[in-house]
Amino acid sequence: MHLTKTDNQNIKADTIFCGDKGIIIILRNGDYETLWDKEKNNWMTQVNTQLGVRITLNLPWYFNYKIDSVCTITAGNKEILPFEEKKGKIIIKESEVKIAKPILIKFKEE
Repeated sequence: MHLTKTDNQNIKADTIFCGDKGIIIILRNGDYETLWDKEKNNWMTQVNTQLGVRITLNLPWYFNYKIDSVCTITAGNKEILPFEEKKGKIIIKESEVKIAKPILIKFKEE
């Protein structure tokens, strides 16, 4: 199901349901360039970091949930993200996306 969109055309988002425990959103930055460096005899990738990304997740009307937390987990670090809920939508604001970033939305048990 394609339920997630971003306000930045360079950032793509995929949604993965984790049963009734949560949702993972994978953000992918498509604004990069890979070139062959003749001097170093190696491929070099330059990534343009995207700043201030807004992610909107549209949940189906029949989806019953209560959010416990929204966070990113990268290299063992957990960062809580601010979010808001509006009529079946979860809106998340992420400060930056370099190459790829997972966002975990964890649900509470009712």
